[in-house]
Amino acid sequence: SSSSSSSSTGGTTLMATLDYDQSKDAVVLTADTKIGKGDEIYVTEPVGMSNAELLLTKGYCRSDNPDDFVTVQANVVMADALYTAKKQILDAYNMSEEQTFLVYKDRLPLELLSYLRLSRLQNTDELLKLDFEGDKPISEMNEYEILQLLLTEARMISAGYRTPDTDSDRFVLKDMESSVPAKLAALLRIGEKQVVSSFMDTVRTRLAPIRGIPTKKGMENQNQEILDMFETFESLPSVPGKAIKSFTNWWTDENNWKDPDEDDSNR
Repeated sequence: SSSSSSSSTGGTTLMATLDYDQSKDAVVLTADTKIGKGDEIYVTEPVGMSNAELLLTKGYCRSDNPDDFVTVQANVVMADALYTAKKQILDAYNMSEEQTFLVYKDRLPLELLSYLRLSRLQNTDELLKLDFEGDKPISEMNEYEILQLLLTEARMISAGYRTPDTDSDRFVLKDMESSVPAKLAALLRIGEKQVVSSFMDTVRTRLAPIRGIPTKKGMENQNQEILDMFETFESLPSVPGKAIKSFTNWWTDENNWKDPDEDDSNR
């Protein structure tokens, strides 16, 4: 990411960009016009930069930065039987076998969902259902699989922090003895954790309507074993019931339970 800069030299406005150059391991200011010695350069407020980018290039972070994001990696493997067909589709959409997607606090990129749906589909018929232009699931099983992958990814990102919540980070911000670098790091973590939390909530919301789990036979109810148990109970023969009834009748029959000696004495 980069930001614009301007300088006024003899009435001429000079445009420049400020960005981090990974190859040089340095923050570089680049202008399309030569800047003379002593010229004053005004760096404009950057737009669309996450706190990680701001901290790297500007040295500060914003509270509740809407441009904070986390990255999610997705890929298509060559061992896939449909690799060639999938590769052609990705090429058509200017995507590669290994793709990085940005997940923001308020949105899950549709391209990521479509990419994962493509990566997990198993037969050529499903290729025809793929839609990179919209948010259209291929099948319930396919959707369940990709959402579980995303949920696992979100949990792995969250596990990368010492604590998943933001309480300890907010304590650092309030602590008067915290150093400036410590507070900046805390602010950076808070923004990223909020994105991860929203990421998880979004995936769980999409998972909620899916009531089954994938099996070799297809999607099955998650509580199928319990349902099968109740059906088994209901289908049991009525013999046990009859046996209990017979036992009850025997127990209540006075000729069966009275003391024989008592009967003789009453004769």
